[in-house]
Amino acid sequence: MSAFLLRDAGAAAAAIALVGNGDPLAAFADFPADQYQQSDPGDPAMSIYESVAFADLVTFARASAAWEVDSAGDLTSRAADVARKARDEASPYTVRGLLGEGAVSNGARNNPTTGAVLGVIGAGGAWPTNWSSTGTGFTIEIVAFGTRKGRPYIRVRFSTGASGTTLITVNCDTTTGGPAAAQNQLWTVSSGLSVFAAPTPPTSYRIFMQEMNAGGTGLLTNQSSTLTLTATPTRFDYSVALSQATTATVRAGYRISVTNGAPYDFTIDFELPQLEMMPYPTSPIVTAGAAVARAADLPTVPLVIDPTVGVTILAEWRVFGEATDSARDRHVLVADDGTANNKLELTARLAGTKNIRVRAVLAGVTVADLGLGAGPAAGVDGKVCLTMVNGYVGASFNGGAVASDTPVAVPALSVARLMHALAGDGNLNGALKVLKARRGAVDAAELIAISAGGPF
Repeated sequence: MSAFLLRDAGAAAAAIALVGNGDPLAAFADFPADQYQQSDPGDPAMSIYESVAFADLVTFARASAAWEVDSAGDLTSRAADVARKARDEASPYTVRGLLGEGAVSNGARNNPTTGAVLGVIGAGGAWPTNWSSTGTGFTIEIVAFGTRKGRPYIRVRFSTGASGTTLITVNCDTTTGGPAAAQNQLWTVSSGLSVFAAPTPPTSYRIFMQEMNAGGTGLLTNQSSTLTLTATPTRFDYSVALSQATTATVRAGYRISVTNGAPYDFTIDFELPQLEMMPYPTSPIVTAGAAVARAADLPTVPLVIDPTVGVTILAEWRVFGEATDSARDRHVLVADDGTANNKLELTARLAGTKNIRVRAVLAGVTVADLGLGAGPAAGVDGKVCLTMVNGYVGASFNGGAVASDTPVAVPALSVARLMHALAGDGNLNGALKVLKARRGAVDAAELIAISAGGPF
């Protein structure tokens, strides 16, 4: 029989590795709780477990620094190759699991608001470098700027006795300074926003993404629906497929609707605008005068699957917001032999005929392709128990009916990639909460019981 996530017991603090004498037969990871266990190598019943460290179980790689929300709710930088936890943005900052995101750049090149000067715009005060605004009849004053819970922000007061316009815009870049873009690409703008004071509030607030041609002429302003701002900073996002044939760049910004001729006085905090070529928002990336890239999170665990013995795996995860690309497979787990020709993959998406999908590939040929029905909505946990052995591949999602196939043979595998595929793509953009695995296959009744929350 073979084992999954196995450690060479003869090597101190070695990674959980290959099957052999003295190796454990099962391993568990509860990422929110920071609890990692393996079965006692001398216990064939897999009933006795010892604790190990994260690094004993997971090899983590990321070729750049990245940002995460820490236990106090502060946005904190993590060095390259340091894993991040996915936490709620709001108190109590609940940990949802190990964070897994793809490579992306933030094209809002001055989201720390560097260069801002306190005072009235045009009378000593100044917008951050590259920022600008429109708003006939309004006095626009930079009231404050700084960092709040690790997030740079700028506080701006808009006031007038009689508005000379119906629309105020705040542009986060120049007409030609935004990132390169093209028709049909999927982009997302996101930003934190809050109301500091609003004795006479405007009609509405929106975030926008403007398509520009190579000469800096605006082609189309794509804008979000009306946003509800409160005194608590809240991060909003808007995703869109670019539609203009001559689009060359894009820029982010804010649109504030008002009534022409009416008096106004309101003060808004703008926080960390982000502009990324993704169909959904990812975690904040703090820029510094130029676009900043974040590399993909690439966690792996050693894995050995002997197809004559099989393996049983339980994975629990959640995906984050997905507005415009809901039919794309996002990888929860991919086990392979270092090639794309032999693999076992568990993917999730929010739309399509196989929302939750388990697929086995042997020598480049798909030998099992299981659809488990509608997956969880963004921000909701999903749980799959799957089993694979020569002659049988089966899986159950959240205690539901088992989908199965009976391939004569299934692949032998050696590594598991968490929340990404072999090429480092197809990232989950979400959190892996629990991963459990043990040697041997189970039947349909056990798959249902385990995926419903029963003993593994």
